[in-house]
Amino acid sequence: MHFYNFLKEEINLLKIKKEKENKNLELIIKINDNVETLSINSDKVRIKQVIKNLLNNAFKFTEKGKIEISFFIKNENCLQFSVKDTGIGIKKEHTNIIFIRFRKVEENVFQNYQGAGLGLTISKKIIELLGGKMWLTSEINKGSTFYFTIPI
Repeated sequence: MHFYNFLKEEINLLKIKKEKENKNLELIIKINDNVETLSINSDKVRIKQVIKNLLNNAFKFTEKGKIEISFFIKNENCLQFSVKDTGIGIKKEHTNIIFIRFRKVEENVFQNYQGAGLGLTISKKIIELLGGKMWLTSEINKGSTFYFTIPI
């Protein structure tokens, strides 16, 4: 799977969705030159599932601002990917909850957003099964960044 080509396709789909929903979002891809042609030997269907989930979450929780996608080779055998948004963010004490099956942050601000509370749990488990790790950083009202690494 060529990561860069896949990401361009996903960004184009998000651009269409952005126009349809009339969101004022800037969509950015940041990569190092050496990864533009990177091909990885992994479960491309599952990796696409994780990336789509992260991008859809960023889109869902960000009304205006930007969504920034980046990936780079972290060391010789590891690819790091991230999705950063300027959305509603998550309180520090809630960052562990969102990776628990069927758990959602139960605050008024999140009640407007649909979902079963499974996407991030499934995504994290997929990444772990592929030999990687998933984590996040977030600040309330400033946005979140979700990261994952996978072996290449």
